Amino acid sequence: MSEMVRLRRIMEQLRGPDGCPWDREQTLESLRTYLVEEAHEVIEAIDAGSLEALREELGISCCRSSSRRAWRRSAARSTSNRS
Repeated sequence: MSEMVRLRRIMEQLRGPDGCPWDREQTLESLRTYLVEEAHEVIEAIDAGSLEALREELGISCCRSSSRRAWRRSAARSTSNRS
């Protein structure tokens, strides 16, 4: 299993019925603040010339971006459950 597939499965578990309450409450709109904050941290790492910090910040940003699929899927399930 690729690392990206593994990451997606973890994100889906976090958003699932038995997952993390905080993750289940998040929407794409509520994540805007976190994404803006991460973008600033990526820029700070670049400005500092720290490849280690840049890798870490890009990893966090990648994780948040890849989790969009899980949020969309859980949002679709929530919408269909309300019907």
